[in-house]
Amino acid sequence: MNELFISAVVVLSGIAASAPVLESRQSNTPFGFGSNSTHIARITEDSLVVISGSTYSFTVDTPEDKGLVSTNITPTQLLGQIKSKDGSVQRYRVTDQKGVTKTEGFIVTGDRLLVTSEDNTAPKTYRIAVEPMALSGHLCLEQDKITVDTDRNLCLYFTAGQRSPEAAVRIFLPAGINITMDNTTINVIGRGEVSLKNLASQSIGRTGTNYSYSKVGDVVITKSPDGGSILTFRGLDLRPANGPDLKVIIKNVRLTEAGSYHFKASYTTSSPEVLTSPGTGPETAVLTAVKTISDFQRILDKGYYQEIPDMYSRLKFRWTPGDTQADIQLMQSSDKGESWSPSSGIVNTENATAAIEDLQPDKLYMFRLDVKTGANKGFSNPVYYYSGKADIKNFGVSGKGDNDDTDAINAAINTLHQWGGGTLLFSDGVYNVRTVHLKSNVYLYLTNGAVIKAFKNGDAPEAAWFSDKKYRSGTSPTASGPYQDPENWLTKQDVGHTFFRNSMFFAQRQDNIKIIGTGRITGDGNLVTSDGVMNGPADKRSDK
Repeated sequence: MNELFISAVVVLSGIAASAPVLESRQSNTPFGFGSNSTHIARITEDSLVVISGSTYSFTVDTPEDKGLVSTNITPTQLLGQIKSKDGSVQRYRVTDQKGVTKTEGFIVTGDRLLVTSEDNTAPKTYRIAVEPMALSGHLCLEQDKITVDTDRNLCLYFTAGQRSPEAAVRIFLPAGINITMDNTTINVIGRGEVSLKNLASQSIGRTGTNYSYSKVGDVVITKSPDGGSILTFRGLDLRPANGPDLKVIIKNVRLTEAGSYHFKASYTTSSPEVLTSPGTGPETAVLTAVKTISDFQRILDKGYYQEIPDMYSRLKFRWTPGDTQADIQLMQSSDKGESWSPSSGIVNTENATAAIEDLQPDKLYMFRLDVKTGANKGFSNPVYYYSGKADIKNFGVSGKGDNDDTDAINAAINTLHQWGGGTLLFSDGVYNVRTVHLKSNVYLYLTNGAVIKAFKNGDAPEAAWFSDKKYRSGTSPTASGPYQDPENWLTKQDVGHTFFRNSMFFAQRQDNIKIIGTGRITGDGNLVTSDGVMNGPADKRSDK
């Protein structure tokens, strides 16, 4: 059954914030929100509502009187933000009111979206309306399944679609999720986890005396009419962009009923204009409560890397304890889940662990639990494991030193990250990179004949969100000037604007990363190693 969100207006710290307008969770359209639908607010049976507005974005190159940018969307951008619901081939086209195909300029009210299905029937037309809103943010759950009648910590991440001081964020939690000021922690823009009750007193860090903020923010919990809760944060300074804006952990969540639990978030800006995001598409998430085991996982060894003969041929697992009398079998697959067979692993139901040894080398395995009796009867979630070092050359990288290997290497790292971690082998060869995006639990192993070289045009440095040029006129975080207020360099340093993304290797809020082996990493003359890195040309701002 479709669920509806009803419009309501509340006032947050003097900011008029509108809850998401009337919106069905699912419409009977053949297409829907894509994963990057920052500009789509609503999709109905015959219309599309598109977001427009403005925001600030400042870099070291932005003139003092500039930085205000439009968030309007072009036809090409719009077509990249919708996708087929069933995976079928669809063709999309934007026209103006007269039916002329539109490829340039911004989307305006009155334009049309034409959707043609795979069978080439007459295209269906959707009217487009443009409304002022904040760009959609992104809400996600660290795990989207939970086993009923077990205690689990529930972790949510939210990132606003555009930066703003004095921001308000609302997270709508479904009935069944018990949230209090004591059982929940919050981490705002990476400042560290504190309980909700201690947010108002959390230190904002080392700043100049003229900095406009004295605390991280305030929070209240209210009940919603459907029995759920609304978590409202006020007074947040979301100008830095250094990973998820909010990390919320609700401890010891226990759901007693199987089914779907819907979460939603929205936020309100204060600058350069007051805008509220729609609370749809990427600002929604679904937690599915199931009876089967849903948190079967590998136990990772995060200690010092010391290679021993059987380190890749043995494995341990764990899950949330359930029925200790259940009959549980560890299953394995070596063909990506096409077929399964009982493994030789030993299962300990008392402490909810399992272990297996003597795995074949250099093979991609999948494991799962087969619970034959009890309340959790059925198959658990699957777990991947590669029993060795996964050679980067098996991911489409030649190692001949004649290509830009950045995208392929980043894709390989992301694959191992999705497997739950592993070791990526750089066998003998030369690999050219701009910026490598490191991920949690993924190790890079360089053999003696492997060389990773830096190319020019690394990732652009992160934007500095201060609208006052006095706060961003310096290019070195350690310099005492040129700043009108000598304390302002402290503000710039502590709020995160020391330009970390423009580097050869970059990770943001990741852990358990290692680069090991006897190979070589060189900047190859394309990295700048001084505090004046931002003074160089745009293609040579990759830092050491």
